[in-house]
Amino acid sequence: MQQHFLPAVVLTLIFISVTSVEAQEAGSGLTMDEIIVTSQKTETSPTEIAPDAAELLKTPGELADPVKAISLLPSVTFAANDFEELVIRGTGPNDNLLLIDNIPFYQILHDLSDTIVSDWAVRTFEVHTGTAPASYGTGLGGVVNIRLRQPKSDEVSGVIDLSQLRSGLFLEGPIGNNVSGYISIRENLAHAFLKRFEGETNFVRERLPHSRDYNAKLRWENEDTALTFTSIGAYDKSKDEQLSSVNAPKGSYDYFESRRIIANAIELRRTFTNDSEFVLTGSLNQTKHKSAGYFHGEKTFDVTTISLRSEYSTIIGFSKFSSGLNYRSDEADSLFIYNTNETSSNDKVQTVDGFVRFEYPATDRLFIEAGASISYDDIFEKFHAGPRLSVEYTLNPTSTLFAKAGSVSQMPYLDDLLRLTPTAIETLNKNTANEASLGYRITPNNNWRAQAELYYKKLDVVEFTEVYDPANFDGTVYGIDLLVSKSAEKGFFGFFSLSFSESTRTNPSNDQTHDYEFSFPVSATLSLSYAAGEQWRFGGKYRYQSGQVFSPAATYIDRRGEAYRRLDLRVERQTTLFGTKTSLFADAMNVLSAENRSNQSPDNNGRAGIPFVIALGARIGF
Repeated sequence: MQQHFLPAVVLTLIFISVTSVEAQEAGSGLTMDEIIVTSQKTETSPTEIAPDAAELLKTPGELADPVKAISLLPSVTFAANDFEELVIRGTGPNDNLLLIDNIPFYQILHDLSDTIVSDWAVRTFEVHTGTAPASYGTGLGGVVNIRLRQPKSDEVSGVIDLSQLRSGLFLEGPIGNNVSGYISIRENLAHAFLKRFEGETNFVRERLPHSRDYNAKLRWENEDTALTFTSIGAYDKSKDEQLSSVNAPKGSYDYFESRRIIANAIELRRTFTNDSEFVLTGSLNQTKHKSAGYFHGEKTFDVTTISLRSEYSTIIGFSKFSSGLNYRSDEADSLFIYNTNETSSNDKVQTVDGFVRFEYPATDRLFIEAGASISYDDIFEKFHAGPRLSVEYTLNPTSTLFAKAGSVSQMPYLDDLLRLTPTAIETLNKNTANEASLGYRITPNNNWRAQAELYYKKLDVVEFTEVYDPANFDGTVYGIDLLVSKSAEKGFFGFFSLSFSESTRTNPSNDQTHDYEFSFPVSATLSLSYAAGEQWRFGGKYRYQSGQVFSPAATYIDRRGEAYRRLDLRVERQTTLFGTKTSLFADAMNVLSAENRSNQSPDNNGRAGIPFVIALGARIGF
């Protein structure tokens, strides 16, 4: 790692010295930790997508997918290839707090890694790769909160999406007095059109997963009160079918797996005359997993999550004060049947955290945000206090220094938590992270923006040793992030992101330090697009990422798989069809035909990523 990190430090110092010059006026663009502007930082209507979110969704090769767009930015990546979950700053996919409109989720991706919410419903992304505000409470690696926009109430409108990869329908408009709503229904069609890309082993043919989802929102509001109902659902299924050439009874090697997500939430938002606001969100999220196979037995694993998130905020002078409580209950039911043997279990985990947050403009140049959260759970039965501090100092109209520090805790992933015995729990601590970062941001004009950030994180996390004994591992994560972006309605626009990082774990059983399973020392993305007038847009994106460590954190093997490389190209034309606005597009994905394998090991070649494919489609508005 040192051979990567020293040049990165030099590069950062050069970047700061070159960009520390007077410029003409501040602008807007992509930044880290405010990668997509939040609803408080954008002036567009809450029924419209935020400008930066819309710009990032135009990235070539990502089919306007929210989470795929997020994964291209500094400190954010995915676990080895295109079909894996998000990884943020040297932690695992299960260490992130994932929210959609304040509804907690364990997973927000389909089996083919596309997001379970439509881009037509997206308002903003709140992506906190470093110390997140105290109002979130948890999030060991980072916080991703996809906020959905409000329904339009002026007229009925909609969009039809047609593509051989994914098609859908989006409708919205007024329903009654002060009531409006929208609904999105989508289905992934890769299983029907791309069968030639299905995998095959010596025993089975691996069918492409089949998925569908829906998003719906219904909103009633008057002058000071709004009531919003949100519903999100997703279904995935996959199947391995035994080859006819296999010398075994029919169906012996067949394997079936499915997952169903149904999440419903009600949000009450009340504003008061003294610049105060109260928000309460209650949600019920049910995830049902099922798998079956002759050699695997039949397994069901159902998780029911009940969540209450509240926040009261008020303006005091020039400052803003916020406080609230978050409650979460996760109940897991599992059943395993193999031959005549049957094993079942029921477990429940409850957590609660309270927070305070204070945002204070100390001077016209100095802005301070301080806060703290206190969390408690009924498994470890321990309190954790998590202070947070963020400081921004404006050097001149275009340059800003910022620093952040804080402590956060999070429960181990539910599957791991259920493996812990009461005796083991008594000897373990809840997962914790202490992090600090220092950064520099410059906006030389309305179109250009650049940022550099150095960070260091110390972890204390529950892992399983090579003999599956649970223990608290020490973890260290440090790195440098660079981001340069250019926004424009015409001409060239895009961004370049670069991350150098190191993530290690120390096994307490042998005091051995090794690379973490999800440590990717180098990650880089270059995305460039060109808007030729109002009709044509051409773009390309190249992504590079270090290969995945062969072994899990419990075993030291100093080997990595092949690096990830992917080139995508896109052509888009705006036109009219039957008198309606229509977008015609062609995406060429993985033009270099890189295999980009994940989950490799010394005796397993792993799983290949997305093959070279050309996706043709149209978006028809009405």
